[in-house]
Amino acid sequence: MAFAWPAGGTIILYLFVLAAITDAIDGWLARRRHPTEYGAVLDMEADQLLIFCLAAVLSTTSELGIILLVLPALKYAFTLAQAGLRLKYADPKPMDGDNSRAKTIYVLGLLGLIINLIPGLPQAFGEIILMMVTLLISASFFLDFVWLVRNRQRDIES
Repeated sequence: MAFAWPAGGTIILYLFVLAAITDAIDGWLARRRHPTEYGAVLDMEADQLLIFCLAAVLSTTSELGIILLVLPALKYAFTLAQAGLRLKYADPKPMDGDNSRAKTIYVLGLLGLIINLIPGLPQAFGEIILMMVTLLISASFFLDFVWLVRNRQRDIES
């Protein structure tokens, strides 16, 4: 386990902070250099990988355990549901081209997960943050799905 040696937890925290910072820089650069749909999808997959790695690490120490792996699974459940219902799924921004809510929730979720890596964080405080992150991310996917279902007819007519 990564936390077994004395500085393990701190090094993991620094690595995830570095990954989050490089993700932010990548997004900033992409928006200034004319983003492509391929790049947006690739960025979403990289975001998913970061969330998965954080959830996997935290699932080994959190009381929520395996439940945290729901976070990365939500995106793939969402995609499968879209395909099953024949909803539009190529567009990474289903909310009329605006994904600011999803971006905000992603950043809050990422911060909540990273905060839980801070050595000495009270367990109860960390668990509350993890529950809030899980609810926020779940709500975001639910709202996107509802929007897609409601706008299904419009997509069929176009």
